[in-house]
Amino acid sequence: MKRSAFISRQASSLTVIMLVLAFTLSATGIYASDLSDAETLRDKCDREIAELQVPAKNFGDQADLGRLDEGAGLIKLGKVKLLQSKYLEASASFNKYLALQQGLYKSLAEKYMARTEKMADDIAVELVDSKDPKVAEYLKLANQNLKDAKGEMLVERYKNAIRLCRVSKNYSLAAFKAAGKPVPEEYRKDSTDNENRIAQ
Repeated sequence: MKRSAFISRQASSLTVIMLVLAFTLSATGIYASDLSDAETLRDKCDREIAELQVPAKNFGDQADLGRLDEGAGLIKLGKVKLLQSKYLEASASFNKYLALQQGLYKSLAEKYMARTEKMADDIAVELVDSKDPKVAEYLKLANQNLKDAKGEMLVERYKNAIRLCRVSKNYSLAAFKAAGKPVPEEYRKDSTDNENRIAQ
């Protein structure tokens, strides 16, 4: 009787040990997954904000720049939480940045659309009498890319809308060169932005 009670107790202890071990292994797996997710989000946010700074600093208003600073703060907070091994909190902060970024891209895309459309119209008026067929070709391509950018706005792909606005502006500016005219000073900022650089 004593022997069977001893064996029973041993079996119970072994079961408890196995359950604890299984739980520990499971928790460790979740922990590692949370870390990996947070690190992936951190790297994505670092890349995204570096790219976002150019359009924001070139054509954003004070509200846009304020949101850019707020976004940088969210990324910094996420990195702090990551260092503190608070992986879920880190991911939450990085995701807040990504949500803010979408709104900021929308605001910037609207500004790009307005500027690109005005450029296309003004340059077309200035160069309409040019005899060089390249001028007409470039102006048509500028308008086609502007139209495509409007389509991207409708489906809320704001980052791509900005990219297409830059392509449109490139064609508009190329029309000056085809016409043998220098690019007006008022468009120097656009030339720099088209190269994905911050205008000084």
